[in-house]
Amino acid sequence: RIEPGGEIFPLIGHFYSMASQHFGPYRRDAKSRNVDDLSVAGKLMAYIALGTAREPIKQVLRELFHHHFEEDSPAVRRYRDKIIGCGSTGEPSHGYVHAYLEDVRRRTDPMGVSDEDVLASVHEFIEEMLVERLAAKAQAWKGDGPWNLCFAGGCALNIKWNSAMRAHPAFREVWVPPFPDDSGSAIGTGAILLGGDRQLVPIDWNVYAGPQLVHNTHVPAGWVVSPCRPEELARLLHRTGKPVVVLHGRAELGPRALGARSILAPAVDPAMKDE
Repeated sequence: RIEPGGEIFPLIGHFYSMASQHFGPYRRDAKSRNVDDLSVAGKLMAYIALGTAREPIKQVLRELFHHHFEEDSPAVRRYRDKIIGCGSTGEPSHGYVHAYLEDVRRRTDPMGVSDEDVLASVHEFIEEMLVERLAAKAQAWKGDGPWNLCFAGGCALNIKWNSAMRAHPAFREVWVPPFPDDSGSAIGTGAILLGGDRQLVPIDWNVYAGPQLVHNTHVPAGWVVSPCRPEELARLLHRTGKPVVVLHGRAELGPRALGARSILAPAVDPAMKDE
């Protein structure tokens, strides 16, 4: 059965991508009415390594978060009436989130802090709030624990948040499905159908359950095919500076490249993405 446990906090997960429109290399004047570039969230996870989370910035984030989303005020009541959590398109809460981030910008600009530090602080603030409130929710709802946790939804693609949850003593085990976002709906539908016929049974699942390699002796002109150990691959990337296609065993399923079907390239050339 499904037991609704209530919200953790009233903020759409696309907040991570929306923050990039206010701070950092993806900052822009025309803010989106819906989140139009979800790929930037993963880039932001890497980019925050350039910054340092700072307590004065996090304090600003806390104060303004309470003011915009949680205090007992007409503006917050309007927000809670409008938010529906439908995802990227048609979500009326986006304007409220942008207003919050604009206030954060106004408060942090006079502090003389870098965008990198603000983004690193944004990440740490949301991560701490998520983990602390999730642990408190689980303990209030289910008891002292520790508990097993399955974390699903688009936010479950945030590997930094997942690691923080795994490290918390309130959780014995944390499992993130290979398809935690919307692409997992088809697998869930299939699992429900199986459960209806055979009751609940464990699914024999492996993330490397995609198509097997097809043996083909034809090598296109200009290509070279070679078995390669990781050390040899590293030397090849360093020596040539060119991208390399890696094919290994069965294809992975899900929204992550896990080494079975991957394009690897040196990260030292700014033009590499275009190539």
